[in-house]
Amino acid sequence: SARCLCCCCWASCTVIIIALVLAFFVAETAADGLIKRLAGKVGTAVVGENVTLGSVQLDILQARIQLSDIAVDSPPGYRQDFLSLSSFMFDVNPMSWLSSRFLGSASVPIELQSVGLHNLNVFLEQDSYSNWNVKTIADHVSQKLANPQPLAEHLEEDVGEGLHTMTGKYRADKIVLSNISISVCVHPMCDAGLPVMYNVDKIFISDVGKKGNGVFLYQLVEILIETLLMAVVKSAPANLQLNLVNAVGAGLEIAADKLDYGMVHFDSGNGNGIQEVGTIAGWVAGEAAALPTKVAALRAKLGLEALKVNTALTNKAIATQTAITNSEIGTQARCFHVCLRKVDLRFTTTTTITTTTTTTTTTTVFACVFACVFAYG
Repeated sequence: SARCLCCCCWASCTVIIIALVLAFFVAETAADGLIKRLAGKVGTAVVGENVTLGSVQLDILQARIQLSDIAVDSPPGYRQDFLSLSSFMFDVNPMSWLSSRFLGSASVPIELQSVGLHNLNVFLEQDSYSNWNVKTIADHVSQKLANPQPLAEHLEEDVGEGLHTMTGKYRADKIVLSNISISVCVHPMCDAGLPVMYNVDKIFISDVGKKGNGVFLYQLVEILIETLLMAVVKSAPANLQLNLVNAVGAGLEIAADKLDYGMVHFDSGNGNGIQEVGTIAGWVAGEAAALPTKVAALRAKLGLEALKVNTALTNKAIATQTAITNSEIGTQARCFHVCLRKVDLRFTTTTTITTTTTTTTTTTVFACVFACVFAYG
């Protein structure tokens, strides 16, 4: 009888657990509109601009959530969205979710698996006053990193609305961003043509939430935005890097000590393989600090090239003028020589020199010289 009682208890516990899991997933299915609204609310709070989601799909059997058609507005005055992506998909480890649900999200983080963001379009725009849309967003994210408490308190209010997954803590071994297209539009040049475009094949973020006891959802969004911007800057063509470092450098400078993740790598897909991004603050701060020196060196190089061109043009002008002058002097000298030659011939062929002859000869010479000066002087 004791054995039967034990079996009955085990069966009852199993039924209760299954019922709880089914009840949760039914509730979550009914709450997809709430997930959509609160996900947009979290994103907007982090980046400071409106974040919208097209749809939310929940796959109960695979414990998978997919957010589709996400868009992040640019600040007012810019021509299009700062960021858009077709999907943000991840699997939830069911046991970690149950443990987090029953033991408390502060104690047990939810394990995310197969986290992927796909088909991202990043639009970086500088207006006619040299203001960047990305700088405004990066500065807002950095302010939240420097003073996260108000945002955390704001999110805690959402717990009262009954959505545990939005305020729980999360961990992920790896997050992959794939197929990233970047457009850089600098006005007024961009008004007359298409923006400069380049691509990043993949960005890899490792060990999210592993240093501490997981990260809140808003911290996960911060990690995604910060690491995306860093990879975008480091993978940019050389002629754009200085501008982009200048645009986002100050906004990312304090990020490294505030974010809980391991390493970031990217693959531009140009044959150079996977490259390490490095620490956000260290690289960007170093590039930003070196920016005046690089600009000065570039100006000096341009100045030297201009000096070389100017010197070459001056030397050529002097040589040309000298050649012209020498040519003119040579022609005039030859003319004088002809005049004097006439005098020599006249003195040589005349046996008797009279005053009249001398006067005539002198007059002839003066006339010849005057003609030379008039013609070649």
